[in-house]
Amino acid sequence: MLVFLGILTYYVAPMAFIYKNYSLFFFILNFILILMILGLAFVSILLLPYIQVLFVKLFILIMRKDKNLYQVIRKNLQGHEARNTKTAMMFCIALSFLIFAGSTFELIGHMIISQLESTVGSDLYATSIASKLNYIDEGPLIQFLEEQKAKDGAVDSYSFATGDLNELLK
Repeated sequence: MLVFLGILTYYVAPMAFIYKNYSLFFFILNFILILMILGLAFVSILLLPYIQVLFVKLFILIMRKDKNLYQVIRKNLQGHEARNTKTAMMFCIALSFLIFAGSTFELIGHMIISQLESTVGSDLYATSIASKLNYIDEGPLIQFLEEQKAKDGAVDSYSFATGDLNELLK
């Protein structure tokens, strides 16, 4: 399994990136991230009994009058160890999934915004949809944008793009 993950990480993922197969590249990254989350969840489950004992000792240290309950609590934890482990595992995996899903949605949101910014190029984008040869009159637009620029600085700068020359020549 480790050899498979090594090949996937060090050979397949870079090749997918070089050959611009981004869906495979991001699938591999997500797969590795999910495996890391599951591994951390299982490690935390292995540490669960030691953490429980630590909490019991801290509780007894703070609440000195309840030190007689130490043995009762320890026996209770040992008696319910299987159920506590299952519950902790479900909670840990559910929490890690929520964190993973939240970070993935955050990443997708930033990716969509970045893609729109690079495609459109500005916050405001206007185009003529009536006809390919029916272009927008720039005069009134320039006057309005200059007024807004001088008025409150809402417009920092602007530019205009031409239509496709092939469409004009047809």
